[in-house]
Amino acid sequence: LQRVREFDAQGLTNLAQSLAKLDMPNDAMLTALLQEAAPKISGFSNQELAMLAWALARLQRFQGAGLRMVVKETRQRLRDLTPQDVSVLVWSFARSGSKEENTAEDPGVRGKKDPNIGASMLKTLTETIMRLIPELTPQDLSTIIWGYATAGIECPDMIEAVADESVGKVATFAPQDMANVAWGLAKMGLLHEELFQVLSKDFVRRVQECQAQHLSIAAWSFAKLGLASPKLFGAIGQALAQQAQQLDPQGVGNSLWAFGVLCFWHEPFVQAVGRRAITSAADLTAQEMANVSFGLRTLLCWRRQSKDPTAAEVSSLEMLLLDFLEAASNSFCRKADHREGASWTDFANAAKAAAEESPDVDALKELEARFRRLH
Repeated sequence: LQRVREFDAQGLTNLAQSLAKLDMPNDAMLTALLQEAAPKISGFSNQELAMLAWALARLQRFQGAGLRMVVKETRQRLRDLTPQDVSVLVWSFARSGSKEENTAEDPGVRGKKDPNIGASMLKTLTETIMRLIPELTPQDLSTIIWGYATAGIECPDMIEAVADESVGKVATFAPQDMANVAWGLAKMGLLHEELFQVLSKDFVRRVQECQAQHLSIAAWSFAKLGLASPKLFGAIGQALAQQAQQLDPQGVGNSLWAFGVLCFWHEPFVQAVGRRAITSAADLTAQEMANVSFGLRTLLCWRRQSKDPTAAEVSSLEMLLLDFLEAASNSFCRKADHREGASWTDFANAAKAAAEESPDVDALKELEARFRRLH
């Protein structure tokens, strides 16, 4: 800390990167680092500037004076940025937050809400991205789509152009890149039919390369846009039935929600991921519990109305939903914010129906009574 004044641009960048990779948000060190970087920032290379932004964003400290410094310098270099510089900056600005926080360097901003200059910078970068599109790598393309979706920035012409460029490069995408592109476009509500057709085929072809997280994101993304591909969901269902224990809480909720929304029946998947939901109920958020209950309840209603369900199949699904609701109901009541109307509706409607069918389950009756009091 005492010798940070001796560091040049590369040394300061390396220090910031090291803190980020070690997940060490040392505020005293970062304050000293930024104070030393400010008069030297014009001497940073484009790569060093981008990596400083990356480190601050990863440490969740890309705000205040540091953010303004990087934004100001980036604006002066727009014509000189490389594709990698741009993708790193997009990732960083997307994680810069919705407002500048109070900082030691900026006591005057205390209590004031500032415009999101990180989001504003993303809009500024669109022209640079358009210029560089033919040179963007698969990781660059996916990072850009993910970043703009994460920040909620609408630049449809640029995103459309990035999606167009992605079509011919999907075969070289890593599974994480495919998942990021699908998620980003779905999050923005942008249906690029040709790209999703190619993504669907590649997810099926490369399903064994994908981790459970990638597949749950793919399922959510296609379902969010109403894209029901039997081959894709059959492949995802089969893979997740085998990888259910690797699903994180969000993946559990999103994948069951997706299969429910599309009424896509895959019994091994439903049983495996449903059981995973039961054993991890205490770790699920209120939204994730609502997603699970919605997915299972929707599939149950649909199977009851289908022409070919077996009694054993319906009975097994009824028991699965009942076991989940019983395991999750108390946790849901503790975690759910009363303002989360959609979550309460999905979870309580499933509990109400289950309580009527299984009146001896006290936890479900208590949840139904609480829901009635709140509404």
